[in-house]
This record gives sequence, C-alpha cells and structure tokens, in this order.
Amino acid sequence: MQHYSVLDFILLPIYLLVILMAANIYARKKREENPIYNYFMLGLIAKIVGGLGLAFVYTYLLPGRRYY
Repeated sequence: MQHYSVLDFILLPIYLLVILMAANIYARKKREENPIYNYFMLGLIAKIVGGLGLAFVYTYLLPGRRYY
C-alpha cells in the first residue's frame, strides 16, 4: 500500500458521509421545485463510485506508469 495510507481509508467514509449529507439536504430542498432532483443522489453516488474506481485502477493495477 505505497499509494494509500491507513488514514486515507479512515477519512474516506467521513468525507463521503459529509458530502452525501449535504447533497441530500440540497436535493430535498430542490425536489419540491423540480421533480428531476429525485435522481440527484443516485447520479452523485454513481459519479463518486466511478471516480473512486478509476483512481483505484490507476494506482493499483497500473503502478509505475505515468499518464499526462
């Protein structure tokens, strides 16, 4: 685990919880005005999972390569 430390894995759920709580509050307020915000949380979670997945692929499966 040369790229990530234990602290990274401890802080990740905390950051995700804060971000998702703030996004849920925002979506709840906007949902009354526009029903399309029913899909806001699903889209945000999909984007976060995709970003984290891409980061893990680049750091674990492709070590030592540089991509500019």
